[in-house]
Amino acid sequence: MEDHVIIPTELLGEAVTVLLKALGQPREEAEIVAATLVDADLRGVSTHGVFRLKAYAERIIAGGLNPRAKLSVVREADTMAVLDADNGFGQIAAYRAAQLAVEKAGQSGAAFIGVRNSSHFGRAGYFTEWIAGHDMIGFCFSNSSPRLAPWGGRKKMLGNNPWSVAIPTEGEPIVLDMANSIASAGKIRRAAQAGSAIPEGWALDSEGRETIDPLEALSGVLLPFGAHKGYGITLVVGILTGVLAGGVWDSQVTPLDDAGRSQQVSHLLVAARISDFMPVEEFKERVNRIAIEIRKCPPAEGTSAVYVPGDRGHEKRSAALRGGVPLAERTFRSLNDLADRLGVSLPEGWPIPNLMQV
Repeated sequence: MEDHVIIPTELLGEAVTVLLKALGQPREEAEIVAATLVDADLRGVSTHGVFRLKAYAERIIAGGLNPRAKLSVVREADTMAVLDADNGFGQIAAYRAAQLAVEKAGQSGAAFIGVRNSSHFGRAGYFTEWIAGHDMIGFCFSNSSPRLAPWGGRKKMLGNNPWSVAIPTEGEPIVLDMANSIASAGKIRRAAQAGSAIPEGWALDSEGRETIDPLEALSGVLLPFGAHKGYGITLVVGILTGVLAGGVWDSQVTPLDDAGRSQQVSHLLVAARISDFMPVEEFKERVNRIAIEIRKCPPAEGTSAVYVPGDRGHEKRSAALRGGVPLAERTFRSLNDLADRLGVSLPEGWPIPNLMQV
């Protein structure tokens, strides 16, 4: 259990925007980054939410992240483009790439937009869901700094390489959004902070032995889901991003906490126009029927309901939009500390902590 502060969604977004502007980011782009971070917290994905702002600030201050980056087109054709993100925010690069993918797919049916020289971009599903909102199927892939070893190895060579697919329905889209390790480094860090062991099968130590010690796991490698199958997906995502976009391979991507160096992350955003295959409403209706059928599946022992990907995030978002965003107290404090450090005032109405356990 952890203390949380409940903050109205718009107020939290404005506070993050104020801080990003103070760090040198233009207002329009600051609002985009703030929207992605707040959306992650709305959906209960706090590891990709406002919590990340402290790390982004440290990177800007240390010179590892360019808040006034100028996105440029390196290559372009009717169905593709490669963008250089100028060491800017990954959220801006991915959002602009999604916009361009939708624009090009609207003309040609499908489009593939690669991005290089980018940074950590938060939650991949934010961008695929945005594409799905334009009656297209959205795909997003990204490489990242090394966390995993090739299957059978013990050296960090592959990123956790997140990827997402979003499919429109008559209601909320189906959104598959995942990285490839069994457990995230964030979960292992939390176990280390709590002095707890981690389950078997999550990680290897630096000598390639399975470990339940979170500190040994953090100095070793994370294990992929599905054994060799998860490793294969990780490898393919790395090639579709760092290689195809002309960026750097996973082993050369800089970790987020190495604040003074550019990360060199690469992404791939894809949009596919549904109407080229069948009428959009027919497609949505058929997918909706599949989703309803799946949700009606009798739950197995120990589970209360059956979901399709994205359901729980949509439910949490709806609840948080009504009642406010539950922000961890330490994250709330970090926003206040950053405002003091930058010499700015947070928006009127910024809350005095009213803590609750969640």
